[in-house]
This record gives sequence, C-alpha cells and structure tokens, in this order.
Amino acid sequence: MHICLALLASLTMTLISLSASATADGPDCWRVVGVKADDTLNLRLKGNSEAEIIAKIKHDATGLKNLGCAEPPAEIRAKAMSGDSADYKKWRKKFRWCKIGFEGTTGFVHGNYLGEGTCKTKE
Repeated sequence: MHICLALLASLTMTLISLSASATADGPDCWRVVGVKADDTLNLRLKGNSEAEIIAKIKHDATGLKNLGCAEPPAEIRAKAMSGDSADYKKWRKKFRWCKIGFEGTTGFVHGNYLGEGTCKTKE
C-alpha cells in the first residue's frame, strides 16, 4: 500500500513538473488561427475583452512573439491533472489571454486565436 502511494505521489509530481514547464515555455512565436479572412485579431492594452484595442492583426499573421500567457488558478490546474478537464476548458475559453509583441507593439490577445508559429527573421 505504501509503495503504491509513493509511486502515485512521484508520478503526480512528475506530471505537475512537466505541465508547468510546458505552459511556462510555450513556443517562441505564435501565428493567428481561427480568424476569418475578412476579419482581424484585436491587440488590446490589457488582457480582457473590455480593454482598449491598440492594433489589429491580420487573420494570417505569423511571428507574434510569445511574452507569456495567463495560467489558471491552482484548483483548476489540480482538477485538470486528476482528469477532470471541464473547468480548465471553460477557464481557457474565457480567460486565457497572452501577452505578445508584434511589429513593434506589445499587448494582449486571446489565446484561443493563437497557434504555434515561426518567428520572423530580420532581413
């Protein structure tokens, strides 16, 4: 019994460690996804839908520098680690704002519209 609990604790700590490093690192750059061709992605001053729009990013833009994304509260992360991801999915859909740098401007976009991308190189 004690061996099973020790193994479970060890596995849990490993998964938490892997999860934390994966979300903390993320890709170096993003690309815009899920935005229609006739629309743009709003770059906002703060990470919420009421914040001032400071720029509009084309639907197919790439090279958005990843400056970090919001993390869910500990209790939601814990539930997701235990296999209950419903709360995490709800949180991510509403609250996952990411800070980015794009064409000299820094601001926030909703994480639902970001996919792993490539960084632009200076020519």
